[in-house]
Amino acid sequence: MDTFVYAHGDLHGLISMGLRLNEEVQGVASAPVGPDAEAARVILSVWMTRGIRVKFVL
Repeated sequence: MDTFVYAHGDLHGLISMGLRLNEEVQGVASAPVGPDAEAARVILSVWMTRGIRVKFVL
C-alpha cells in the first residue's frame, strides 16, 4: 500500500509540473522495436561472475 501511495503522489507531482502522460505513452508506442546491437551487448562485472570463468565478447 505504501508504494502505491508514493507512486500515486509522484505521478500527480509530475502532472502538476506539466507532464502529459498520454503524449509520453504515444511517443513510446511509436518507437521502433527490434534488436539493437548496442542494447544487446551485455558486460558482466567481476563481482557478478565471481568463481565463474567467462569470456567477454564485444
